[in-house]
Amino acid sequence: MKGDRKSDRPEAIQVHLLQNGKEIVADGKSTSTLTTTVTDKNGKPVPNVDVVFDAEKGSFPEGSTATTDEDGKARITFKSDKIEDTESHKVPVTATVRDKEKGLYGEDKITMTFEPSSIKGIVTDNVTGKPIEGAKLIVTDPDSGFRLEYVTGPDGKYKIPIPKGEVTYDVEITKPITVNGKQEEITFHQKAKPGKIDPSKKDEEFPAEETFVGIVKMKDRNGVETLIKKKPGEKFVIKGISDPTKQGEINESGVFTIEELEKDKEYKFAIVQEVDGKELIMGSITVTLDDDGEISVHEELIDPYGTITDKETGEIIGGAEVELRYADTERNRANGRRPGELVELPILDGFAPNDNRNTQISTEEAVWNDEAGGHGNYAWMVYPETDYYIVSKHPDYKDYMSPIISVEYEIVKHDFEMETLAKIPEEPTDSEDPVDPEEPTDSEDPVDPVEPEEPNEPEEEPKEPKEEQINPEVEPGDSEELTEAEVEPEEEFKGEEVMPTTPTKEDGKPSQTPATPSSPALPVATEEKDVAHSKPGSLPSTATNIFNFSFFGGILLLVGVAMYFARRKKV
Repeated sequence: MKGDRKSDRPEAIQVHLLQNGKEIVADGKSTSTLTTTVTDKNGKPVPNVDVVFDAEKGSFPEGSTATTDEDGKARITFKSDKIEDTESHKVPVTATVRDKEKGLYGEDKITMTFEPSSIKGIVTDNVTGKPIEGAKLIVTDPDSGFRLEYVTGPDGKYKIPIPKGEVTYDVEITKPITVNGKQEEITFHQKAKPGKIDPSKKDEEFPAEETFVGIVKMKDRNGVETLIKKKPGEKFVIKGISDPTKQGEINESGVFTIEELEKDKEYKFAIVQEVDGKELIMGSITVTLDDDGEISVHEELIDPYGTITDKETGEIIGGAEVELRYADTERNRANGRRPGELVELPILDGFAPNDNRNTQISTEEAVWNDEAGGHGNYAWMVYPETDYYIVSKHPDYKDYMSPIISVEYEIVKHDFEMETLAKIPEEPTDSEDPVDPEEPTDSEDPVDPVEPEEPNEPEEEPKEPKEEQINPEVEPGDSEELTEAEVEPEEEFKGEEVMPTTPTKEDGKPSQTPATPSSPALPVATEEKDVAHSKPGSLPSTATNIFNFSFFGGILLLVGVAMYFARRKKV
């Protein structure tokens, strides 16, 4: 009866190896975790059952028996033996359940492989410098068909057994990358080239090649992140600046790879787009690999946007005409770039906000503006190792000219403010100068309005001695001629004194030579506009002076004529 019950029970044991696969380095210390799952005939886990493990080679440092938990799983550590040769060794491992009280029996087998050597490495984040946990690795040798999977732990390290040396292994690393708030699985590649395996050496390990990999992202006008991917006719290059021999291209998947780097050496790279044989700078990256076999994963977000704002309100200014010109520097002249010349840039379709046009019109709103703080309403992709300056014009603002902007291999963001034009009050013109309608002119008879009447004659008599004192030698018959001679030079002199002249610094902002494009270091574009607006303002002051001298001169003339006729009448 008891025998019949045992025979009715199906085999209920399964063996699974997690993380490190079924290969292990034959160095006498490498380990792997074996996991057994025990279930009944209905597939339900069976807890509190002892599982006994056995192997022809290797050992179980924590004992060869493990007990299943509530999920029916039993785990045990298996360690390799030290084998001093260059061949792989296949080692069968058995997991057996013999529970007489519960009437349970089952057995399963797997095959472990002791490999003569291993490759090692570490996966790190280049931005944070921290190891990457949970990176999925697949190591393959296409010629032999070798394939092994691995998942990195908290330290980001991996040690993968290999069957032989002097073979190039491909290490495929998959890591989740956040693009536009969503995670995408991006695959990078690293190579491992172990040398000849020496069985006399203990724990022989071959580090993978130090490798720099990554992706480049950019945001569109709506703030949506996209991977920069190579399209037909386009070429994006990660160019070595510190070491020109090291470079790579961004492929169709948006990934770049730079191999065979040196440990503990700092590298600087530029991200460039090649258009018509010219390079447009997109940014720069610096990396240092500190560990053997390190592969550093980089994420770069390109942000070339600048913002134009109102100096008083801080609001974004749209509709400004923005130009990029070559600065007057020795470097530019040496490279044949004419100071002040408008920079000719290639059109980049889809590059917000103006497809890289020069000149371009600033947008009314920022191209994008989110928690990362990136924003802007004008942008250019420009040439590296060049000096520029920016000119911006808007009908409601003073012209703006930037200082010299030197671009090497990093994007230089230039935000600037524009100052509103002051409202200039309308000044009266010469034709609008106030004129007294009662004022006599040369064509009017000066005698009638000022001729003194008889009752007033005594009042005029006291003035006669004063007239005689002015010119006591004048005879009565000659007084008319002498008086005219006295009046005419005075009037002529006053006319010369108020003759319009070129405004001086005190009265009208002298005409300054406007800043030319050959002097970009001096932001004088606003002075030029001020001068243009101040010239009309100086004219009313001059017209007022002319009027004042003419008016008082006329009064003096009338007084002289009146006195002349008074004296003549008396005589």
